[in-house]
Order: sequence, then structure tokens, then C-alpha cells
Amino acid sequence: MSFELNFISLTKKDFKEKISRHRLALVEFKAEWSGGSHIVEPVMKKLAIAYRKQLCFFRVDAERNRDIIEDFGIDRYPTLLLFSQGTLVDRISGIHPVQEIKNRIDHQLHQKP
Repeated sequence: MSFELNFISLTKKDFKEKISRHRLALVEFKAEWSGGSHIVEPVMKKLAIAYRKQLCFFRVDAERNRDIIEDFGIDRYPTLLLFSQGTLVDRISGIHPVQEIKNRIDHQLHQKP
């Protein structure tokens, strides 16, 4: 099965509106120059496949969106922020095993909206 990893890009202008539309949204903050951002790409693909019907995936380019980076105090790449109806509910910085990230997503999926 072929699957195209398709994250929706976010900017300061549309960040809050797009994140708030979804029960759960995972935002990946990445930087092209960060080795960790490239290492985590296969993990993100696995997550996108596993949660394609339960979670909306977004991406923020650190170089083009410094204001969002500052708003959330992002100082490490990659950083994943998990939002529930626009509210930040979890933060994962650095490289983590896919199962750890899945456990944290699953925890939020089982919370009442």
C-alpha cells in the first residue's frame, strides 16, 4: 500500500483557526537543517498511517515561522505538540520511539472532548 505523507503547513496567520477545527491535531515543528527532523520522518509516516482517521497532522517550518516557534518556546527539533480542540495537551521534544508517541496519542484519544 502506498501512502503519501501529507501534513498541512501552518503559518502564524492560520495556526489557531486550523488547529481549533479538530478534535485532535498533531503539529510537527521541524527545521531542514536539523538531523533529528530528518531522522523522525519515518516515525511521522507510521503515525500518519496509523492515525489517519483520528488525528489531523500539521507541520510548521521553523525557519519561516519564527513567531510561532517563539510563541510555544520551541528550542529543539523536532518538537511535536498535540492539541485537543485548540488546547495544547502534550509536548514531545526530540526523537522518541514510535510506540511512546502512540501511547501519548492514545491517551488523548481516550479523553473526553
